[in-house]
Amino acid sequence: VRVALRRVRQPTLLLWGELARQNSVERAHAFRVIKHDLEWSLVQDAGDFPHDERPDAVNMALRSFLERARRWSGSGGSHLAMA
Repeated sequence: VRVALRRVRQPTLLLWGELARQNSVERAHAFRVIKHDLEWSLVQDAGDFPHDERPDAVNMALRSFLERARRWSGSGGSHLAMA
């Protein structure tokens, strides 16, 4: 993942559960070191599956990020990819 992340040129959002046990928040910081322009959102009161545990908070973070990315791209976001 680290090698691939270095090659990503598109705006990137990393969502992480504040209470994650399998991959603690400290691991998220390692990704932020690899990709300095990485935007990240710490999902409060969520563990390893923030998308299941706090879907409203995750959706809000995604919508906000995608709106900013659309503005950055200047093309309406037509070339944004989601993984």
